[in-house]
Amino acid sequence: NTTLAVATTLLVAVDPLITSQFALPMLESLQLLFLLLTILLATRMLRQSTSKQQPAFVLLTGLSLGLFSVSKFPLFTPIVGVPILWLMWKKTRTNKLHFAPVFAIFSAAFFLGFLLPYLQYFRLGHSLLDWIRVQKWIINFYRHSNLTPSFGSMATTMLFDKLQNLFTHTWQSVTQWTPAWTVLLMVFPLFCARMWKRYSMAIAGLVIAVVLFNIIPFWTRYLVPLLPLLYLAAVFFFATTLKRLTPIAIAILLAFNAWVSYRVLFPTPETTIAQLLYNWQYGLFQDMYELTTDEVKARMSRDTFHRIGQQLYHDGQIEAVMIKPSPVAWSPWQSPQILPLDITYVTRNLGAFEQTTELPVVNVNGTWRIPWQWELLIEGLAADTALQTTVTPAK
Repeated sequence: NTTLAVATTLLVAVDPLITSQFALPMLESLQLLFLLLTILLATRMLRQSTSKQQPAFVLLTGLSLGLFSVSKFPLFTPIVGVPILWLMWKKTRTNKLHFAPVFAIFSAAFFLGFLLPYLQYFRLGHSLLDWIRVQKWIINFYRHSNLTPSFGSMATTMLFDKLQNLFTHTWQSVTQWTPAWTVLLMVFPLFCARMWKRYSMAIAGLVIAVVLFNIIPFWTRYLVPLLPLLYLAAVFFFATTLKRLTPIAIAILLAFNAWVSYRVLFPTPETTIAQLLYNWQYGLFQDMYELTTDEVKARMSRDTFHRIGQQLYHDGQIEAVMIKPSPVAWSPWQSPQILPLDITYVTRNLGAFEQTTELPVVNVNGTWRIPWQWELLIEGLAADTALQTTVTPAK
């Protein structure tokens, strides 16, 4: 059904998490590309089981699966590869082209695809043994990481917009969350129950993937390769269950996705400001530096910025910082924008003192940045000045 296919593509294209990846050099987008390409080629391969073109599609499918596997840690490779091999075996049982040569072509292409991104690595003189050591290091990196599994975090993220932070273990909202995710996860078990007999292998792979996502340490971007498959399952379920109401259901999901994507692609400064104020209060000057404009970064390095901030807190004996921002109606288009701040500094010997300042924020190529000046910290300060605390003992 061409209409449903276009509708599903639109749902994926305007999903806020997918659109948020446009400007990010994350590997999930590459992983999604090769996952969808692998599924497409595998489908064509199985349809060509009696054709002379089958070996070519077997080669391309294996190559694509190898590229999918190497794009990130290949945790999900068996989930994709085993169903393909099982369906290949079923098709070749009744065909002159037996499974053994098909498997050999597929396996060779898979390893070629896995090694292809390392071409420059080998050209620089590294051996296959060096490559094996690299794979061992990657495995040990994940084995000995300090991240603990966030059980069920994927489900709570999709259903309730609550993600457990891997470091602080606090629950937080997700910028890219859309009500469509709630629908996808609620429909998924219904789709599995309805289509199990017909698509048992594919559904088993999807179920295993969803379970794994709820066990491993989870970041929201990990959903990128999974979301298109969940959209396919949801639209398929709508078409076979809701029937005439399917266009309405899809239109509602499209509206949700388009609205949240708009807010993600054209954000207000609110998130940047909240992060800066958090870093400011806890003296995380390296992180504050990352939110500043290019002009600030041209004047000093990250280490210098951190050293100046820490030295000011030390010399001023500042032990706590409390910042209260005034309510502001943020706009995604106006630049610059100003946020009034009431700041309270608690010092070791001089007690607390307050300062009122105005924090500017500007839009730089679609990203909100802070044109930082040290007088924002304390009135009259500059990069080349210092604080001095003198305590005169009572007599």
